[in-house]
Amino acid sequence: MFRLIRLLIGVTVLAVVAYVAVAVPLGGKTLWEHLRSIASTKESQELVDGVKHKAREVIGRDAGLVRRTSDKLTGAERKLLRRLIRDKLAEEDKRSSVR
Repeated sequence: MFRLIRLLIGVTVLAVVAYVAVAVPLGGKTLWEHLRSIASTKESQELVDGVKHKAREVIGRDAGLVRRTSDKLTGAERKLLRRLIRDKLAEEDKRSSVR
């Protein structure tokens, strides 16, 4: 019941904020119009371009890690992984039976 009330309050607050952002003028423009004006400036476009460039660098650098982790496991690695999983599951079973 408490979750439902919290959800309704959250949706109501979100609706009020959205209404204020698009309908209430703040100095001649609504909040939404102010944000659109800011986003269309040269400086904000440079910021977006810089973030995209940096993200491409990070993705490119980390792509090698993704490829290495997708390599096939050797037989010994597979056995070790199975043993680790089996041991961890056994620990979990012991903990749940103690409770």
